[in-house]
Amino acid sequence: MSPVLPRRVQRRHFVVCGDTPLAYRLAEELTKRYGENVTVVLKSKRDNHGPEISRLPGVRIVESPRLDEDTFRAAGLPEARSLALVQHGDIGNIHAALRAQELHPGLRMVVRMSSGSLGRRMHELFPDCTALSDAAIAAPAFVTAALNDPTLSVVRLPGQTLQVAHRAQLPPEQVLVGLSDQAVPSSALLPQDEKPTDLVLALANGSTDEPSARPPRRRPRLRVLLDILRFRKLWIAFAVGLSMMAVVSTIWSRLTGKAWITAAYEMMMTSAGSGQVDPQLQGPQRVLQVVVTLAGLVILVPIATALAVEFVVNTRLAIALNKPRVPHSGHVVVVGLGNVGTRVVRQLHDLGYDVVAIDADESAVGVPIVRSLGLEVIIGDASRRKTLQAAGVRNCRALVTITSDDATNLDAGLLGKELRPDLWVVLRLFDGDLAHRVERHLGITRSRSVSYLAAPAFAAAMIDRKAIHTIPVGRRVLLVAELPVAAGSELAGAKLSEAHDAGEVRVIAVRDGGYPNYRPKPGRLLRPGDRLTVVATRAGLSGLLARLSTEG
Repeated sequence: MSPVLPRRVQRRHFVVCGDTPLAYRLAEELTKRYGENVTVVLKSKRDNHGPEISRLPGVRIVESPRLDEDTFRAAGLPEARSLALVQHGDIGNIHAALRAQELHPGLRMVVRMSSGSLGRRMHELFPDCTALSDAAIAAPAFVTAALNDPTLSVVRLPGQTLQVAHRAQLPPEQVLVGLSDQAVPSSALLPQDEKPTDLVLALANGSTDEPSARPPRRRPRLRVLLDILRFRKLWIAFAVGLSMMAVVSTIWSRLTGKAWITAAYEMMMTSAGSGQVDPQLQGPQRVLQVVVTLAGLVILVPIATALAVEFVVNTRLAIALNKPRVPHSGHVVVVGLGNVGTRVVRQLHDLGYDVVAIDADESAVGVPIVRSLGLEVIIGDASRRKTLQAAGVRNCRALVTITSDDATNLDAGLLGKELRPDLWVVLRLFDGDLAHRVERHLGITRSRSVSYLAAPAFAAAMIDRKAIHTIPVGRRVLLVAELPVAAGSELAGAKLSEAHDAGEVRVIAVRDGGYPNYRPKPGRLLRPGDRLTVVATRAGLSGLLARLSTEG
């Protein structure tokens, strides 16, 4: 099947490949917000989000089952300003990017990548390419919505979760850079003297992006022991045994005329099998002593022994397997361990919150990752009452339903509200109008769309903006960007401290091929190929770009 060519190809247009929700949102963002001409390449106008994309004004459609040279030519790629590859499947997007580069060398490309490690290497394969993860972009918004904290801002960068917080709330070793003094509205951003700044950008807890890079965090032994002690059978057996002994001790006290305390002591010793023959006892007293002795040997001692064995075995297994139990209160329940849900769980964990995760599929991508963090994973259907009850939804801080299926998310959210009417619920929903009506009519407290949250970042990257994140500071905004050091540039061979610009730019990490170093030494010499992660104002970012490149 040959690609269907649009009637007219606009020069300097944008090309988007895909029929996913992100492709639809991205085309919408480029046409409505930026007023650009967009060509969308998809398999069929009738499949997936093809119908919605076809109805967007200012969008031309090319239908083709393959992203080959003929298709790219039909889409006008040689005249395009930039290309976005946003289909599911990292390998397919890389393959298409290689074909596009052969047809249009030097073309700016924005590629959706789920794998962080592959995404970090894209700049090695293509001269002008930005790899973005819609899951990584959207996850912080779900985290802040779950915690219902308007002052919290979370930034997920390669290998690290960062948070914007007050200096007094964090240990000094976690602080990366001072942002501003909130007590003084007109205070400078990124001041050289950071001591007065109360608002800071800080490390969450130093966890790496790869779960295998560090051993799972072990729960304290005392906490494990306390969890084991909470199981009901132990206390039920104890209460029943104590009640029986109280009744028997009272009868023995009346039969022998002894004080109740003395009678209780004798009955407890007798039930343990240490009763002695007393010729002076009368008939009823002898019968009761025999009954208590046999009951102790046949019932009480075996039960006590079984409970003790179960206690010891469970304690040792819990410690050896590092298996946590569902927290009693204050935790966040996350439903869905796909790319987005896994990132939400990890970031909540990095921020120090207990999390219980639910997924219907034991083989879901996030199950081993979440378990490696020492968190509880429940395999089950979140739309079933017993599953949410097992996750402790009645006492949790929030319920976040974040699967890729809107119906499942809505079903689980409504069930959570049924179990607990005041429950704070955050839903993942694609349809913006549905999300608004769900919040207004069904009592759901927050709803978010991954594609809606990610599309602005993809659009900005296509227009050649270098920022990968933004940090709101009051009514002002700081940009987070990752910039390469070009050979022959002003800063190649200079000390890291020379890249700082008080009030404008601060370097927070340096990467030379592996994971970024978030504690770079000021005297480190910058080498061509290093990539700097910076926090900057818009003017500061423009100035730093000029110093890192050989142009201008």
